[in-house]
Amino acid sequence: MIKDVAAVLILVFISVSILKALNDLVEKLVKRRSISVLISIALYFLFLAFTIWLIVPAVVKESGSFYNLMIGEVNLKSWKKFFENDRVLDLFQKFINYMKPKINDYVNTTLTLIATSTPKFAMQIFFIVLGTIYSLVYFDHLRNLPKVLYPKRLYPLVLPFSNELFANLMRFVQAVFVTAMLTGILFFISFEVMGLKYSVTIGVWAFVTNFMPIVGVLFEYIPVLLFSISLGFKGVIIMTLITLAIHTVSFVTFIHMMKGYSNISPVEMLFFILLLWKIYGLMGIFVAVPLTIFINTFWKYFVKPRFEEEEAI
Repeated sequence: MIKDVAAVLILVFISVSILKALNDLVEKLVKRRSISVLISIALYFLFLAFTIWLIVPAVVKESGSFYNLMIGEVNLKSWKKFFENDRVLDLFQKFINYMKPKINDYVNTTLTLIATSTPKFAMQIFFIVLGTIYSLVYFDHLRNLPKVLYPKRLYPLVLPFSNELFANLMRFVQAVFVTAMLTGILFFISFEVMGLKYSVTIGVWAFVTNFMPIVGVLFEYIPVLLFSISLGFKGVIIMTLITLAIHTVSFVTFIHMMKGYSNISPVEMLFFILLLWKIYGLMGIFVAVPLTIFINTFWKYFVKPRFEEEEAI
């Protein structure tokens, strides 16, 4: 139950972060918050509905044959012709042997989860939609929540902490969403321009995996690599260069959007990703960076000043 509630709260926060950015743009045009909120909510959910209607049938149609293609490449061991060094080949073979059961387990778990949890998903979606709408409508009230939870004498300490924390978290979600969407669209366009199959599936997969910081790139590249092997050595080189170019653009976009916000050390990020991955699985990867932002902000306002006081004494 705790995981279900946490998943709903996380998705509501993600939706509100995206909607808040959209609402800020709309509010500049219409000048009235009530109207801008209604327009933003309508645009957001219409966009989601249109995207689902456009993408889901194509993914369902492509995903089965794409999965069979990947497993076929793994079983045929087509990659052997690309390696001249036996040690490198052996290392890559071990990597494939490690990833194959992971891919199978992930696919089987996902299909089973979809088949057995449809009623629960429907209820969660209901609460996510309702929570998103109410959170945006009463956003100003939620932003003042620390004033309700803490006595007035603590405002000088608590309010800057909560304001910076939520500003950093919301900007991080917005930056990840923009870069994930950019990555998915660029992969889709690349496959379409090259006349390759599975452009929609690869685009959606790239979008989803880019919500997982750092390690998401690895998860994203595995199916791209297995697909490019079927195109031959030239295809592998071209797809690798395309992947590097796309992620360079996405990385620059992410850095630009996060400029002036929380400065997270890559070492911290990797540590928490590995730690939460082991504890909570894939969900842990999604929440690792937000947790890092919380710890950094908490340290800045509540721990670091204590150390500085000790040094002053």
